[in-house]
Amino acid sequence: MKLHTNPQSAFVTVEFEPQDVEAFASRWPCFSGPESVSFTFQRSSGDLVDMEPSEFDGSEALAMSEDAWAYYEEHQEPEPPATFREWLTGTLDAEQIEDLARHGADTGWPGITYTSECVELFDRYSDEIREALNEDAEAFGYESPEAFVATFNRRDMLWSEDGRKNLLVWYMSERVAHDVVEGVER
Repeated sequence: MKLHTNPQSAFVTVEFEPQDVEAFASRWPCFSGPESVSFTFQRSSGDLVDMEPSEFDGSEALAMSEDAWAYYEEHQEPEPPATFREWLTGTLDAEQIEDLARHGADTGWPGITYTSECVELFDRYSDEIREALNEDAEAFGYESPEAFVATFNRRDMLWSEDGRKNLLVWYMSERVAHDVVEGVER
């Protein structure tokens, strides 16, 4: 079976390839279903929202859809960590976190080396990152978070949206790494 999923989508699709249909048919005498079939479910509830081919129905289709949902539940991606700190401490070991705090995020670390990784993290934790920027800008006496960000060493990255997200994830990584090293809970 193939699992088609996108973390930003509310739906998941499980596709039975011909060999999967054949394996299913071996358990159902007189199976008369299609050579391949796919089921699309609402991720949060498991409700079946679409099936291809749509004319496939009856008890065989119901049983296959139940197998498809069970397959998704067994193979679904884990929930991402709830906070950036949980993500960072789950991704880097203690020594890496100390080195990150000491040397900075732009030296390359698992999960924050590539722009695409940082963009994904920013999109997931944007509210938390913005809140931290607001707190730090105020604490350091800047009139706005933008004025604070303009002082960052790699402010040259601000010219593109992805570069900006990358830079802000590096900021958050360094902030959290310093907190972890110093034993600060925020």
